Amino acid sequence: MKHLKLEATTGMGYGKKLAAPITFQYEADVYETVEEMFAAKAGLTPMEQLKARNTQLQNKARSNQQTLTLAAHGIAKPDIKQDFELQVKKFELLYKSIGYSDEMATAEAVKAATAARDAVKAAKLAAGESDDDEADDATEDTTPEPVA
Repeated sequence: MKHLKLEATTGMGYGKKLAAPITFQYEADVYETVEEMFAAKAGLTPMEQLKARNTQLQNKARSNQQTLTLAAHGIAKPDIKQDFELQVKKFELLYKSIGYSDEMATAEAVKAATAARDAVKAAKLAAGESDDDEADDATEDTTPEPVA
């Protein structure tokens, strides 16, 4: 076995957002080889393997059907290139990861997403393309592909 000393950070506690992320250290003993795991009789039994594999198959089938059902109801997966709120969320995560407070990260994220949106609009206009977002949405195929 191999003894690991690890570190993790969490921004959530029991389903609630924490005021500030908490970093903590922990230790774990892990197997280095399959043989070592089986020698310790820590491998999955055939029944556990069957249950795990069936759970994977059911989850995959559910995910595929959910994607198709959402598409049938006209609900498309958000596209960061066209979803301002998603852009703000991604920029927020970026700013928080480099130490910005929640308030400052949000403010900077909105500025960055707005600048990105404005740059795209300017590029479209310079290229002679329509700046009409609704026209873009009407011609774009947003049908999600089934998950493989």
